[in-house]
Amino acid sequence: MLISHNWLTTYYKNPEILPSPKEIGELLTMHAFEIESLEEKEDDFIYDIKITPDRGPYAHGLRYVALELSLLIPELIIDEHIRFDIPDKDIELTKFTVNHDLVNEFIKKLCPVYSITKIENVKNG
Repeated sequence: MLISHNWLTTYYKNPEILPSPKEIGELLTMHAFEIESLEEKEDDFIYDIKITPDRGPYAHGLRYVALELSLLIPELIIDEHIRFDIPDKDIELTKFTVNHDLVNEFIKKLCPVYSITKIENVKNG
């Protein structure tokens, strides 16, 4: 996937704090994606990003690269058009009893705090 550095900077309110394109490439390679090459074109840099299988289901797009980078550089302020705001929905919360046998003892020892959510009446489409 080819990503323009100039386009990437449009996702932030404070792009001036971004490190150099080479440093961004190293950051992304070490933490999120494989940067296969970084090519300078006129007044821009182009990242050739290989999407690893674990990120394949969601990382096909500039928006997701921008989100990953904002996680690696906490000072970056994400512009509003990149946020994943979920519209308010009427959700009815109901308490229910849980069959604690769903989580075996071995897992309970490894993870003493866990959460189970029951979702009913889901329609696809």
